[in-house]
Amino acid sequence: ISFQQMLPPPLPPTAKAKVAPAIAISTNKEAALADKESIKPFAKA
Repeated sequence: ISFQQMLPPPLPPTAKAKVAPAIAISTNKEAALADKESIKPFAKA
């Protein structure tokens, strides 16, 4: 297994554009954690 194969694939630009602002404006810790959970499917895809 190469190192690159272990890394998750990069997010599509459209997904990054939608998700990043939600993280940036999340001051509520629980909301930020929920946002991270919503990103996981993109990272694993």
